Amino acid sequence: MAIFFSGGNDMSLINLLEQFNFTESEAKVYIAFLENGPTTGYEISKLSGVARSKIYNIIESLIQKGALIYSQSDRSKIYKAESIDTLSTVIQQKTNSNLAKLKQEAASLTPQKEDDQIWKLSDWGVVKTRAINMIQSATDQVMIQIWADELDDTLEKALLEKESHLEKFVVIFYDLKKKYKTKLHRIYCHGFEKEKLKDMNGRWILITVDRNQMLYVSLNSEGMTQAIYTEEAQMALFAREYILHDAYCLRILEHLQTSAVKEFGEAMEKVRDIYKINE
Repeated sequence: MAIFFSGGNDMSLINLLEQFNFTESEAKVYIAFLENGPTTGYEISKLSGVARSKIYNIIESLIQKGALIYSQSDRSKIYKAESIDTLSTVIQQKTNSNLAKLKQEAASLTPQKEDDQIWKLSDWGVVKTRAINMIQSATDQVMIQIWADELDDTLEKALLEKESHLEKFVVIFYDLKKKYKTKLHRIYCHGFEKEKLKDMNGRWILITVDRNQMLYVSLNSEGMTQAIYTEEAQMALFAREYILHDAYCLRILEHLQTSAVKEFGEAMEKVRDIYKINE
C-alpha cells in the first residue's frame, strides 16, 4: 500500500531540504519517492500532491541535483530517490567544490584595509567561526576567557593547536559545576563562577589575539544575546589587560590560598568589597 505524503516529520524534512536549495515542491516530490519507492512521474504527482503540469520539470531538476535516478522502459520512465546518505555526499561535494572556486576567484580581489570600527554580529554560527578563525590566525599570542558551556570540540581543537606553539597563551576557564573538563593544560580555573554570574548577569566569551583583534560575546541560558568584533588596537589592548589581570590574580591566589581565605573569606567576598578601605 502506498504511503501518501503527510505533514508531521515530513515538514521538518522539507524545511531542512530547503536549506540546501530545494524548493518546497522539489522537497515534497523527493520525500514522496523516498516513502514510496520507484514509480512513475504520473504516480508521484498523486502521491506528493504536486500538480502533473509541474511534476516533470521538478523531476528533471531533482535529477540534476543528484536526488533522483531513473530507468527507461519501452512504455515509460521509472524514477527512484537516492538515499539521504548519497544525497548528503553529493551536496557536500558540490558545496566544497563551489567554496574552492569562490576562494580562488576571491583571491584576485584587493584585500580590504583594516578598520577600527566595532562590528555587531548576530548569528552564533558566524560568531563561532570568527572565534576559530581568530585563534587559528594568531602568530604571537592568544588570550581568552570562556565558560565550559561554550568550549566545544572545535574551539578546543583550535586552542590546543595554539597552546602547543605559542608561549603567550592564556585561558581563563569558568565552570559553574567546577569540573573544568578540558584537554587544555595551560588554563586558569576561575573558581568564583557564582559571583561572576551575579556581576555579569550571564556568561561571556572574550578573545583577543596578537594585540590587534578582539571578540566579545555575551550569553544567557537561552544562548547568545550580543557579540561585537573589532580590530581597533586600544580595544584589543583593553581586552588583553583584562584577561591578564584575571590571570595575575588567580596566580596569586593559587600560591596564597590559605592566607587569602583567612583574610578575605572562602569566596573572597571581602576582597570584592572595594568600596570599603582599611576596614
